Amino acid sequence: MSVSSISPFRQLSRAYSALLQINAKLDVMSETRRELLADASETRRALNGIEDAVRTLTPPEPVVLEVTAPPRPVDVHERMGFILLLDDSSLVDRAMIQQGTWEPEQLSYMAELTERFRKFERPMFLDIGSYWGLYSLLALRSGVFSEQIAFEADRTNFAQLQSNLFLNKATGKIRTINKAVSDRETTLKFRDSTTHPEGNRAGASVLGWDEDYIGYPVEAVPIDSIVKDIGRFILMKLDVEGHESQVLRGMERTISNNKVVMQVEIFEQHHDTVFAEVERLGMRVIHKIYPDCYVTNMSVEELGV
Repeated sequence: MSVSSISPFRQLSRAYSALLQINAKLDVMSETRRELLADASETRRALNGIEDAVRTLTPPEPVVLEVTAPPRPVDVHERMGFILLLDDSSLVDRAMIQQGTWEPEQLSYMAELTERFRKFERPMFLDIGSYWGLYSLLALRSGVFSEQIAFEADRTNFAQLQSNLFLNKATGKIRTINKAVSDRETTLKFRDSTTHPEGNRAGASVLGWDEDYIGYPVEAVPIDSIVKDIGRFILMKLDVEGHESQVLRGMERTISNNKVVMQVEIFEQHHDTVFAEVERLGMRVIHKIYPDCYVTNMSVEELGV
């Protein structure tokens, strides 16, 4: 009988054999670990190389795609320091969009007159035929006038006027009246500004009831029914497309009781009838920029011109 066949020795032999197998496996695992560490080290070096290469790259310029919306006939524009809703299909608006102004010579002279009113107490500004409010907004920005009223008969123009007052935080600072101005309280036929043959919505005018143009009835009021003041200094802009004589007749008491300067648009065909009213009301001409004429009932000493 051999020693290994004796039970205690047999057990030791088996244990020793098991230890040898474990040792062999540990050797294999150790070798595998060394290989893994070597692979990890190589991978790290490769990553470091990639990072170094990335740092040397110059990033490309960002591509900016310009998105241009198609032009719209009615849009908001910034002109003359105002935010304005303008209609490219209308003559005055188109000039404002493309040239940045409208009738600059008239605006300059009106600004000069406005400054002359700064010395007066509680001056008033009336914009008769306001269209979308350019003169009213300029008068408001001057800070000269304690009260302003804008009259516009056409419904489309009046909506644009209200929009521009809103855009320029002028709502409530300028009283707006959606009526025509005439020599008495009445109803007139007014041409729809959107049908003007020359695309000039500012040229909408009073029509005869028998005239074959698209129009609609509008209320009309005389200035004397609106202005009840006495002794005020009033600067006016009057642009009513041929209805000037009637408007002047409707402000006779206002002119008699107050000091007035006005810019009146007078085309050649209306010259004689309008100037007959100007003279009847005791007003004198102080300046002309055709088709506008500047008249007043103030003396040279009072106005300085």
